[in-house]
Amino acid sequence: MVAVVFGARGNVGRHVADGLLAAGEQLRAVSRTPAAGLTPEWEAVAADLHRPETLPAALDGADKVFLYGMLDPRKPYDIEKVAAAATAAGIRQVVLLSSVSVPRLNRTIEQAIQRSGMDWTFLRPGTFATNTRTWWAESIRTDRSSTSARPSAAASGSNTSPTSRLARKWAEQCIRSWPRQS
Repeated sequence: MVAVVFGARGNVGRHVADGLLAAGEQLRAVSRTPAAGLTPEWEAVAADLHRPETLPAALDGADKVFLYGMLDPRKPYDIEKVAAAATAAGIRQVVLLSSVSVPRLNRTIEQAIQRSGMDWTFLRPGTFATNTRTWWAESIRTDRSSTSARPSAAASGSNTSPTSRLARKWAEQCIRSWPRQS
């Protein structure tokens, strides 16, 4: 069977993809704009969580999927349609890279996955330090400042490595726990 990784070129998804490949799994890397030939072992497929009609081809023949939560809370994808497409395709296991940073929106995604009947694992890291480059770049360039929703909070972004290692362990565990089909 095939493991589908949405965001396989991202900070965490690439480690999940590497873990699946290292465990001998067939990998389908999904992106809005896949880079063909980026990694020869990856089957690169174009699909978009915001466009559920693109999902059947990406999910066809797969039994597990790695998804990410909200990238932009102002533009959430329709998780009900994503979960329905995954269920219709025969996906049995979902790992969601959720977040404690956007709890209400990510909890909505988690609940839809729970209702779907698929097996699930939720990873809920805090803020990744690497994301601040995207969030703050414009304000630092133009205003020479950065803002925070909780300026008095004593917190800092974390490195993606611990979450990446956990996600990779999931990928390896998936391979050992699901029966192989010929």
